[in-house]
Amino acid sequence: MIRSFTGEYEFLSNYYDPCPVTYGGLTYRNSEAAYQAQKCRHLGSRGMFSRLSPDEAKRLGKRVPVVDRWDERKAEIMREVVHAKFEQHPELTARLI
Repeated sequence: MIRSFTGEYEFLSNYYDPCPVTYGGLTYRNSEAAYQAQKCRHLGSRGMFSRLSPDEAKRLGKRVPVVDRWDERKAEIMREVVHAKFEQHPELTARLI
């Protein structure tokens, strides 16, 4: 049973860094940054997340103007970002399986 995303399971976390993820036409340093960037109401603002650590991205994600209907869309976006992470890193997919 996995109780936390630490140690051998750290790669499962959105905070696993660096682990570049390309989503929505931009490449981010980690999946947390990719997810937080999707909150941005202004598409041009998403690029400022590309080089951020997970903690930095989460903090910035709390301060940006949020896209309409974020609460309705956020679970689907998270699913897509996590899918992109594992699709783009077959070595992590192998560990997941």
